[in-house]
Amino acid sequence: MDRYPKYLRYGIAEKKPSVLDQHFPVIGDGPLNGKRFYPRIEALERYIESEEQSVRFGAAAFCRFLHDTIAVEHNLVIPAIASLQYLPFRIPERPMEDLFLLVADEGHHAAQAVTFLNSIAERFSFEYQERRGALPLFLSRLNEINAALHGASQVNVSNVVAGVVTETRVSIELGEFSRNNDLVDEVRGTCRSHQEDEVVHASQFRALGAWMWAAIPDESRDLVCELFARILIARSLPDAGRIGFFLQQVTSIPKERCREIVKEIYTPEVLEAEVLKAAKPTLRYLDAIGIANTPSFRKTYRGFDYGTA
Repeated sequence: MDRYPKYLRYGIAEKKPSVLDQHFPVIGDGPLNGKRFYPRIEALERYIESEEQSVRFGAAAFCRFLHDTIAVEHNLVIPAIASLQYLPFRIPERPMEDLFLLVADEGHHAAQAVTFLNSIAERFSFEYQERRGALPLFLSRLNEINAALHGASQVNVSNVVAGVVTETRVSIELGEFSRNNDLVDEVRGTCRSHQEDEVVHASQFRALGAWMWAAIPDESRDLVCELFARILIARSLPDAGRIGFFLQQVTSIPKERCREIVKEIYTPEVLEAEVLKAAKPTLRYLDAIGIANTPSFRKTYRGFDYGTA
């Protein structure tokens, strides 16, 4: 690839980053007017004993989403941008400068998320972590992937891959929230402003991934394909254990039974289907730039054992 791919930038896209508004929504103790915080998980609804419990479960699920957002911004996207200077190939100066500008946006998204998260947890008086300080499961999985790599150069490549995977899928999920009229206005508004930023972010990370794939040395291409497959699965797998913890908090069902229920629902077949649904935007992108059809990607992605997840 002789020329760096075209991408959106603030100004050219006639958009301004949401960080300039400094908008930090919170949820108070006012009426919800029949609105929810998270779409119903129908397979779990028959175990939930009332509409109040269902709303509380949804609030816990959205707190999980916000907690994951904080981890994504601080531990995936910002490190991906920081790693650009240390890759085994060159990123042209202007695209790298534009990617560095996104760090302020990502920090703002994390700050929005923690403010909103704290207000929801306070209103409903519940914990969104079973063990205080525990990493989100997807981040633990990614740390395990990086721990098995050899040297800082491979870790930097992995960090960038994780950023590309995240930024090519997050806008879809945010859009589903922002368009869902069943959700409270604060949820929809926060997700909408985040999604508007992601139009620019996704464009820049799509260009980065295409450039990386063209520029990476031949001897590293199999590793890059494997990383894309492994990180895509790690980012897309549901955290079934955390779902069981939320079910335990909002119902009278004992802890062990909640874990059994979630295990019964999230079979290997269901996990595989959930991963495919979450990964679909990134899979389309990887197909377009030529990674999804490589033997290394197909072997790693299709060979994952969901029975061990």
